[in-house]
Amino acid sequence: MDTKRVLRGYRLEKLLHTGRDIDIWAATTGAGQSVALKVPGQSSVPTKDTLDQLRWEADVMKAMDHENVVEFITFHDDEHLPMIVMEHFQGSNVEVLRNQQKDLVDYHLHTVIVQTCKGLAHRGRLTKQTDVYALGATMYEMVSGRPPHVGHDPKRVMESILYLDA
Repeated sequence: MDTKRVLRGYRLEKLLHTGRDIDIWAATTGAGQSVALKVPGQSSVPTKDTLDQLRWEADVMKAMDHENVVEFITFHDDEHLPMIVMEHFQGSNVEVLRNQQKDLVDYHLHTVIVQTCKGLAHRGRLTKQTDVYALGATMYEMVSGRPPHVGHDPKRVMESILYLDA
């Protein structure tokens, strides 16, 4: 018997990431396409802030179109279960790479910088300043082992980025 959960026709396969307010799931469409779903966390009721954050992220993702940026598929704008559907990228993030390979900075920094620059050269970018910040933040995390700004509340992290030093 198949006991996997289904949300709006997407079959949940594996929980990829869980945060304070948001979970990211690997899922499959009815047609068998592998996707990732970004939804409010299982242990929380979606707040207005969570819904606003998902709407903002969906708008940003829609504006990006490049082979090195995860593809936006759709956004289900529903106050009870908002959901971003995006390409399921089966790779690693900087933290995973650092934990697996302590020599990441020596051997992979150049490759990651080049790939990040290619991703930042996408059409419909937000601003040049956003691109420069994204590149700097990626390099900072690779060297230091942590993002330049961390926190559970996306709005406070954004304020930290705009008004405080790392």
